[in-house]
Formats: sequence, C-alpha cells, structure tokens
Amino acid sequence: MEIALIVYTLVKHSLKKYFFEKKDTMLSFLNRSKTIIKIAFINIFLLLAINSQVAAEINFKPLFENPERDLSLKLLDVMPELNILSVGNDDASNIIIEFIDYNCGYCKKIHTELMEITEEADVKLYFFQFPVLSKTSKLYARTVLAVALQNINKALDVHHSMMTVSGSLTENKVSDILKRTDVNLNQFAIDMQGVELDEMLEVSYFLAKKIGGKGTPTLVINNQVVPGYIPKNTILDMLK
Repeated sequence: MEIALIVYTLVKHSLKKYFFEKKDTMLSFLNRSKTIIKIAFINIFLLLAINSQVAAEINFKPLFENPERDLSLKLLDVMPELNILSVGNDDASNIIIEFIDYNCGYCKKIHTELMEITEEADVKLYFFQFPVLSKTSKLYARTVLAVALQNINKALDVHHSMMTVSGSLTENKVSDILKRTDVNLNQFAIDMQGVELDEMLEVSYFLAKKIGGKGTPTLVINNQVVPGYIPKNTILDMLK
C-alpha cells in the first residue's frame, strides 16, 4: 500500500512540475504525451532503485505501524541518511524535525530561534530538505547534501551560512560560502552528480507530503505537525 502511495506522489509531483514549466510552449500533444510517459517511468524506475538498492536503509513501514510511537521517531526510522544534518543532544527527550527550503524567508526567521532552543532545552533538531519554492531550491538542497558526503560539520556550517545570509540567497553567495567553508570543490562537483542525492530528496519530499506538508517551514515537534512559522516561546511550550 505504501509503495502505491509513493508512486502516486512522485508521478503527481512530476506531472504538475512538467505542466507548470511547459505551459507556455507550443509542443505537440504527441511530444507532450511522450515526455509525460518518460517522466512517469523515470520516477517509477527511481522508486524501484530506491527499494532494491538501498532497501536495508529505506523502509516506509514505520510510518504505518505502532500508533503509540511519536511521529518524529517514525520519520527518523525511515531513512538514516536523511538524519545526518542535526544538532543537539543525541539522547534528548524532545525531537524536532524541520522541513526546509533555502529560499524560504520564514525558514530563515525560525532558524536562529531553533538553534537557540537546542542550547536552552533538551532537544535534538534535524533538518530535512523540502525544496518546493523555486528551481534553485533543489540546487541549494543538493548542495548541502553533497557537502555532507564530504564532511558533516562543514555541511552544517554551509547550512547555517545559507540560512543566515544577508538578503536573498544566490548561486554566487552559495559559491562564496563553499569557498569560505573550505569545501573540496573538485569532490563537490563529482558528488553533485550522484543519484543518491535525488533519492534523498525524493524520500524527504514524500515524507513531507505524507504528513501534510504544503510549504516551509513544516515542523514535527515530537508527535505534532506544525505548518509554518511559530515563535520560539510557543515551541518551548510544546516540549516535554
């Protein structure tokens, strides 16, 4: 059942994206149909690749089992690779998962407050990619994930710099951040081509949609889903 839901989500997302990007073109119906079919089969192939090549690491069953378990813990159970960007106490009694987009103004607004919460309360904070606002959103998400393949601490530094940059984020600003963080740019260029980044983004996208995420930030605070920005004190009041 869950596999059918994943296929539906991936194909629906691709078709919506395709028609949005191509709505002003004059492609023939035949070419349009061929492209749609290709997109659908690519997504199905990606899904099959995810479930066959890394089946030991990706298991969607936790989302549908054990109703007594906090949703945050279920999300962390699905794919360990998604959990690499995190700060706070590993044994914390509270877990916050933030689904983020680096072009999201409210993500930037809440970022500093969430970081303060990890210093003030017993919280483990995870960052899951949910690039939905623009074409560059996916590029920036892939950038952080690619850096994480080199060095987790550098990836966290890049993440923090991208969230606290003055003004809107641009590709030039990201390039400067990578240089300042001393990222191995040759290895970074190679890692940016890796299919595992697409797999991670597809899974985190599915998870965000599964819990009702429509935009960013989407927070999961223990067992509660919170859409959009909320103040720091409100988050503190929701903790155990």
